[in-house]
Amino acid sequence: GLELTGWTLEQIKILDPDWLFSLKKLIESQKVELVGSGYSQLISPLVPFEVNKKNHVFGKEIYQSELDVLPKIALINEMAFSSGIVDILADLEYQAFIMDENNIVMASKELESANTNKLIRAKGLGTAKLPILWSDSILFQKLQHYIHGDISLEDYMNFFNSKLLLKRDVMPFYTNDAE
Repeated sequence: GLELTGWTLEQIKILDPDWLFSLKKLIESQKVELVGSGYSQLISPLVPFEVNKKNHVFGKEIYQSELDVLPKIALINEMAFSSGIVDILADLEYQAFIMDENNIVMASKELESANTNKLIRAKGLGTAKLPILWSDSILFQKLQHYIHGDISLEDYMNFFNSKLLLKRDVMPFYTNDAE
């Protein structure tokens, strides 16, 4: 999966249209799945409902026009969850969203990391419910630390392998910005 905002796609089109063409071909051949996140990387709890909705509507228009695809999965920008975003994503026919497990566990007095695999849906303000695909901020931060030379490959692989022992269906090894 590859997450891009609509704005990022517009910038790629200007800077490297061949890259955009290659991405479109990878999506068409089902080697890459596009993950949506709106036109810009808005922090949904900080802006009004209608601004959030327009951000996602505009993003989907860009995905359709530039890549000829509508993503089925959304990423919660900056991992800042709000119940209202569930309603927006469901209304725009997203089938699931990616959210950071570590932040949810930290914010909840009732959840432990080992129990989040039981939490499979989030409810919106209305009747909307969407499946959650868990990401892991500690895991991607460990990869960043390895890339920057702060930890060894052995340290990173030991941590990565400890995550494999959880036997999750998906291993989200990097769910952050690509810079």
